Amino acid sequence: MLAKAPSYARARRRIAAEGFTPRTQTRITLFLSSVKGANMPWLGMATALTAPGNVAPALAGQVFGAAEAMTALAQATEWAPDPMLYWRNVQITAPLFPSPARMVTAPRDRLALDGLALGHALMQVARFGL
Repeated sequence: MLAKAPSYARARRRIAAEGFTPRTQTRITLFLSSVKGANMPWLGMATALTAPGNVAPALAGQVFGAAEAMTALAQATEWAPDPMLYWRNVQITAPLFPSPARMVTAPRDRLALDGLALGHALMQVARFGL
C-alpha cells in the first residue's frame, strides 16, 4: 500500500483542484465497471459449477450485487464525450479479461478458486491500491 500512496495522493489533489468533472467520473466508472466485468464470467461459472449449499447462493449474491452496484454507478455518472478515455480504459483493463478457452478447459474446482481469487484481488487493488 505504501508504494501506491503517492499515486493516490496525486489523484486526490487533481480531483480537488479540477473538481469531480465528467472526465473524472467517466474514468472512475469505466475502470470499476471493467474490473467487475472481468470478474463476472468467473463468478458466473463458479456459481454454476458449485454444488448446492451455502456457497452457490453467496456467489450468486456477489454477482447480482456487483451488477446492481455498477448499474447504479453508471446511471449516476455524468459521462464525458471524449473517446480517448474509453480507449485508454480498454488498454488498461484488457489483460484482466479471461480467455474463453481457459474458462472452458479449467478444472472445476480450480475454476471456482481462480474466479474467487481474481475477484478479490482486483477489488483489493481498486479499493486499497495494493
